[in-house]
Amino acid sequence: EGNTTVNYPTGFTINNCVVIGVGIEHSATSTAMCFGTNSSKDAGAQLYSSNIKIYSVPETAGQGPSGDVGFKVVLMKV
Repeated sequence: EGNTTVNYPTGFTINNCVVIGVGIEHSATSTAMCFGTNSSKDAGAQLYSSNIKIYSVPETAGQGPSGDVGFKVVLMKV
């Protein structure tokens, strides 16, 4: 469980894109989570004016795996 922030890719802003999906992989368990496909965990992204916040929250707070986390965010320009 946790979060991080990343910059927008070139040409993307809070005003011209939406999040299509988020994928997170926990290295400690080799489990991949994709937004909306795993009922026991939640992953998502929030758009802010200066950056994108990516988060992973297990169903029971504090009960998620620990270790390094990789992620992919799919954005679509609108």
